[in-house]
Amino acid sequence: MSRRIPIVPKSDSWILDDEGDVMLVPPTSSRAMFSPRFREGSSLRSAEHRSTEPMIITFPEDDPAAMLSLCQLLHCHVDMVDPNPDVMTLLGLATVCDKYNCVPALRYPSRIWLNPLVDSTGANDLNDLLVASYLFDCAEVFTKVTCKLLEKWTGSFKELIRDDGGITIPISIYGETQID
Repeated sequence: MSRRIPIVPKSDSWILDDEGDVMLVPPTSSRAMFSPRFREGSSLRSAEHRSTEPMIITFPEDDPAAMLSLCQLLHCHVDMVDPNPDVMTLLGLATVCDKYNCVPALRYPSRIWLNPLVDSTGANDLNDLLVASYLFDCAEVFTKVTCKLLEKWTGSFKELIRDDGGITIPISIYGETQID
């Protein structure tokens, strides 16, 4: 029988299986949720939970398709993810990645997906592509999309600021141009 050698010290915020293997290391944004102060965290630590099925934690505010894609990518199931996602799919994925601090894990795939969309995206979807490139921290694509927006956008830049509760980028990113 082989002996397990821990590579990193264990943390109270990790989710472990019954043999002590790490199953999930929550990102910093969700560590508080797994602490004993919240229902999810106290349930994970209860004796009742340890003797039953795995606990299911729902994330109702997150886009299910984006969460599924993120999980598939993080678990190296890239063949299960659309190789040519559209702008809205990437925006959803970028939003979830940003929320759960997973942007670095998708640094390379995000660039592969974003770059071809710069030239094929219509003027109406350029703002969503701009936001996705901002959330994915892809400066090269962000610069290209900004240039395209300046070139193709015919309306007021005020129209780019979302008032529907959707993800947007800080108004200061749009620059010092007059918005009114």
